Amino acid sequence: MFYGYRCINRNGSHYPADPLHNEDEIKVYLEKHMFKYPEIKICNSKDEVLIRTIDGRIISPEEDEEYNNQWKNYQQYMKQNFEDIV
Repeated sequence: MFYGYRCINRNGSHYPADPLHNEDEIKVYLEKHMFKYPEIKICNSKDEVLIRTIDGRIISPEEDEEYNNQWKNYQQYMKQNFEDIV
């Protein structure tokens, strides 16, 4: 199964990264980047998203109301300010 992932820095900066191909690669990646990136989004081929939080939890956005609200606000901001660029 193919996995893609994106790292999110605390300041909201996004860092696209190389694809991951299995759960072992994801585990190694998460351990390696544990402190470099506080949150990591992982999207699998079913477009499911998991987030590794700075305290080590792996959650879906729906499980974390604060994160979910921040993500919605970010998406709205991008739409309002950069819609004509896309």
